[in-house]
Amino acid sequence: MESRIQRILLSALLLTLGQQTLAADPVYDPEVERQEVDEDLIDVNDLELGITAGVLSIEDFGSAASVGLKLNYHVSEDFFFSVQYLQSEAGETSYERLSGGAQLLENRDYSHYGLAIGYNLFHGEAFWGKGTAINSAFYLTAGVGATQFADDNYFTVHAGAGYRFIPLDWLAISVDFQDHIFEHELLGETKLINNLELSTSITVFF
Repeated sequence: MESRIQRILLSALLLTLGQQTLAADPVYDPEVERQEVDEDLIDVNDLELGITAGVLSIEDFGSAASVGLKLNYHVSEDFFFSVQYLQSEAGETSYERLSGGAQLLENRDYSHYGLAIGYNLFHGEAFWGKGTAINSAFYLTAGVGATQFADDNYFTVHAGAGYRFIPLDWLAISVDFQDHIFEHELLGETKLINNLELSTSITVFF
């Protein structure tokens, strides 16, 4: 009986000591300082504007240098709209070169403007040296526009692909391949032609 009372008193003493120990240890309360975010400092960089230069192969009229302008609006990480302007000059046909002077065209200026939608198919990184990674993307484009050639205007469908890499957060360099498709009858019959363009562009984000 006496030993039982001693066990009960000992248990009560241990319980009291445990409660005092828990009360002495404060609960950890981390103090997290809230940071203020200035939304004006967040630069979205949706617009991309720059110049293009390359080579345009005008079917039946040879290849010539081309220059132009490009304006891209990035709707999301994957999709963008592109407004393009291109200018070049057609060469001579094989008939003109072989005939020794016969000219089929008086005005050989070639210009094209169009609106396209683009899709970034593959996002990735290009590596410059051992320690530098540059954001890049392979994309597809398709759209419609108008081509002015030989003093006439032609409805044009254009489609292509490109590769863009961004060495700086405000600068992009792209390589594009496009096909400009329209019909004309400059050589005596209605013909669907494909004018292939290979160009490089330098653009800035703002």
